[in-house]
Amino acid sequence: MKLFGESQERNLKRCMKAVESALQELGLEPGECLLDPSEYPEGEIPDNCLSWHFPVPEQDGGDPTRTPRSAEVAILLSVHDDANRLEVRSLVARLPDSNILPLYRRLLELNAEQLDDVAFGVSGDFIVLTTARKTKDITAEQVGEMIEAVAALSHHFQTPLRDEFACLPQDE
Repeated sequence: MKLFGESQERNLKRCMKAVESALQELGLEPGECLLDPSEYPEGEIPDNCLSWHFPVPEQDGGDPTRTPRSAEVAILLSVHDDANRLEVRSLVARLPDSNILPLYRRLLELNAEQLDDVAFGVSGDFIVLTTARKTKDITAEQVGEMIEAVAALSHHFQTPLRDEFACLPQDE
């Protein structure tokens, strides 16, 4: 199948190289971040998908009284009938046990009022931030910008959402 004159397989390989270059720019080893599909919980990652998972440390801004956090980021590269798709997502927090409707309202308000190319969503028991695009002509720089945007917003919203809605950290 051709994707705008470029075979979809060639596009997929080019996009994988862009992801690997973006991860190397972050000082990460791409092979160590790539998840083995057999390690995925059943139903969590589609069969036609590659996934990289890694932490992105928060920039501490020079405040010695504060411990920087990490945003857990995943890159999903999936194959579809018409095009390949790249998604960057970060777990922000676990959903709270109660007060869920006000939380959903707040997430929708943030999507409408403060976010442009990134959006809040819910995946399983987690609040996530995500951005996605088709992979045609994607560069390592663009992948890096997607990672930076999602990680920065995840860092920014983790504490306020946890404080306001009693959300648990993603690792609890």
